[in-house]
Amino acid sequence: MDPRLARSLVEIRDEMYAAVQIPYEGTLRAAAATVANAPTHSINATRVVGVLGSEDLSAFEVFVARLVEGYGIEASVCVEDGTFAVRFSRPTGDS
Repeated sequence: MDPRLARSLVEIRDEMYAAVQIPYEGTLRAAAATVANAPTHSINATRVVGVLGSEDLSAFEVFVARLVEGYGIEASVCVEDGTFAVRFSRPTGDS
């Protein structure tokens, strides 16, 4: 997928989440783009950690899913006790 197209796909969010401020949105977007666009021999994965309010969880999960879909990468998400960790990585088999 053309990276420019992927970036525009990530901008599309469900209307019900359009007014919701996603915690760490810029950081998550940058991390996903870094993994997706870096030369395969330089970066295979990166992790973002932060604080997440329970009212933000649904929008956060949708946003991470959109990043995964838009950039063609994988993500492992852990949410526990008001914190989150998202590990973005290249799809298994990419090297």
